[in-house]
Amino acid sequence: MQGFLRQAWPLCESNPKPVIAAIRNVFAGAFEFTLSAISVCEDGDYLIGCRRSNLGLVPGAGGTQRLPRTIGTARALMHILMGDACQPEEAARLGLVHESVSGKALDRAMEIACRLAFRPRIGSRH
Repeated sequence: MQGFLRQAWPLCESNPKPVIAAIRNVFAGAFEFTLSAISVCEDGDYLIGCRRSNLGLVPGAGGTQRLPRTIGTARALMHILMGDACQPEEAARLGLVHESVSGKALDRAMEIACRLAFRPRIGSRH
């Protein structure tokens, strides 16, 4: 996974368009990657989070930098240190993901992508 993430992050961060992640049951580096995207998850009985501390590991895929910017330092610190994962609905409430949907996450991600694709570009890189 690290090889994939090492290649995916620069693409995600340099892409002039937003990256949208349809996720289900993500942990570790995959969870940390979703923090750099618009993330949509499906409601269900599964967990989302950064659980590396449960294995004695420090999040090494950008989570210690992205999570505090996303949910605030105090909440991020507890989440990273305690390694607690949460259900999709709570993940959305806490801001770990942008939305939790009752249908397919991929369908909602495609809906978001289509809406964004037809909007005018804001600013220009030229």
